[in-house]
Amino acid sequence: PSMMIAAVILAAAAPALLEGGHAEAHRTRVHLSSGVTVEYLDRPAIADENFDKTTASYRPPLLLLHGWPDSVRTFDLLMPHLDPRLRVIRVGLRGFGGSDGAQGMPPIPGGGASFTIEQMAADVRAFIDALGLRTVYLGGVSFGSFVAHAVAAHWPRVVNKLVLVAACDVATDSVKLQAAARALALERPEWVKGSADLTPAFVSSFQASVHGNDSSTVPTSFLASTIVPQSLRAPLAVWRASLASLLADDHTAILTAQLAAPTLLISGEDDSIFPPVVCGARLRAAIPTVHSHVILPGVGHTPSWEAPAAVGKAMSAFALNEDPSKVAGGLLVHSSATVEWEPSLDASCGLGERSPADAAQHHFTAGLRLALGFDFVRATEAFRHCALAAPGCAMCHWGVAWTLGPSLNHPAVESWMVQAHRAIWRAKELHAAVVKDTPALTANNSSAVAGLLVNAMAARYSIPNPNASELPGLTRAYAAAMEAAATTVPSDAMMQFLAADAQMNLGPWDYWADPPLGTTFKPHGLKASVFLRRALALEPKHAGALHLWIHLLEASDTRVADAAAAADVLRSLWLDAPHLLHMPSHVDMRRGRYAECAAANTAAAALPL
Repeated sequence: PSMMIAAVILAAAAPALLEGGHAEAHRTRVHLSSGVTVEYLDRPAIADENFDKTTASYRPPLLLLHGWPDSVRTFDLLMPHLDPRLRVIRVGLRGFGGSDGAQGMPPIPGGGASFTIEQMAADVRAFIDALGLRTVYLGGVSFGSFVAHAVAAHWPRVVNKLVLVAACDVATDSVKLQAAARALALERPEWVKGSADLTPAFVSSFQASVHGNDSSTVPTSFLASTIVPQSLRAPLAVWRASLASLLADDHTAILTAQLAAPTLLISGEDDSIFPPVVCGARLRAAIPTVHSHVILPGVGHTPSWEAPAAVGKAMSAFALNEDPSKVAGGLLVHSSATVEWEPSLDASCGLGERSPADAAQHHFTAGLRLALGFDFVRATEAFRHCALAAPGCAMCHWGVAWTLGPSLNHPAVESWMVQAHRAIWRAKELHAAVVKDTPALTANNSSAVAGLLVNAMAARYSIPNPNASELPGLTRAYAAAMEAAATTVPSDAMMQFLAADAQMNLGPWDYWADPPLGTTFKPHGLKASVFLRRALALEPKHAGALHLWIHLLEASDTRVADAAAAADVLRSLWLDAPHLLHMPSHVDMRRGRYAECAAANTAAAALPL
């Protein structure tokens, strides 16, 4: 069960944008419902001056959990390499850095029993609630990776994606960690002072021992001025108790039975604590949702220090639905090849000097992606951010109108139809202004395509506030307009998909003249099949076309098997789209593939809706 929100923000400041567009992280502490106060550093996503300065809610923030015995400052070298479109929150674990239990901070009752991985996982869950976050991308380094996958296992609906750096399934067979535990128990005077605190010499020696063969890759000034002082803030009791928890806990059962978030693994080839040849293989076997495993040559147990650019690039790509395996100098060991298709409809609309910024295209593509996965509420939000980023772009307003309208799963909503009417008429005004100033257009010109789509959508919303009896006529008008548009531009897969979608909405779930046999299409079903075949011929992994192809064929006893290939592609195309992960079960159930059906729905149910 989710912990109740109980937070007191102890400090606050407005973040500023640094040179290069990166936002300055702001450091504070927050009291959690788990009873402790932890420090965190929050870097907001970069925001164009034309749109909302808060992070777009349809992309979760990236939470980073540090290693043992570090603090939030362990990510200082990594931060400049994380895409500025990501909100990044570095969370301090209890007993370390500026969190309760550390030197100079309020103590935590209970002694060593208060610094277990499970308690830290509960803190992270409470932290997510305290900041009012719905879902997160969660990343953990070394010790933090164990905390991260405990959070993902216990609260799967909260963790959208998981990144494990320098990780393993168990730590019990790590020779170096066992040696560190023995050293901490000895209390030698050159290592421990006053039986409570560690010496800089011990900390420096331990931290230096975990790098790869080329220790020069980590700036000595970073170790001396940041890592060692931060590590010394953890009392000896915390070092001992947290390490004891790491060595005692076996997370294999949790990984296998409960972990469902799409997962990226990043390892150093020369990691002497968790060798990737052993730990990587075990993690890939234990976690069914591993997307990619990137191994960095010449790097040891601290990839975010030794190769921060490569780690930042891989993390950012994974979070932004790009391919994390394309990392310079990285050796890809495993990839489920899930990021193989993205919607490519152009938002620029041939606007020339008034073309939207990259931020607008990003929001537009995000809206397309969400809409193709039937996540229409967040898709509408994305298109609205697009319109804020580029007020002169007609297609941003077209997206708002499209996602507010009826779909196969959602009937028309009166208040939404009114909003959609306003949005598409704004799109028509903007596009008309562009056409007035633009020479003759070819059929494949982006502005011509935009005009076809805007005019077709305008037919759907030609009445400002339609009543129930007027809706069928508007649906027919839109289908006819999209049919004409798709015929005009036969080489555009997105246009073919939208035409098919319009035809299927003429009679949702009623495409066959002879159900349940399903040998003869009704007219709108036949037209939809033609458009979908064209779309899939142009782009075989078009998520929207694959989605509708399953819906079109699933009610036919004789044709449902023809949708099996589409179902198999959707199983791993977009691992963060719950509706699309669920879709193969429609085919599996009809074909008696009950294990596959259950697996598809289990994967979908593990993601936040």
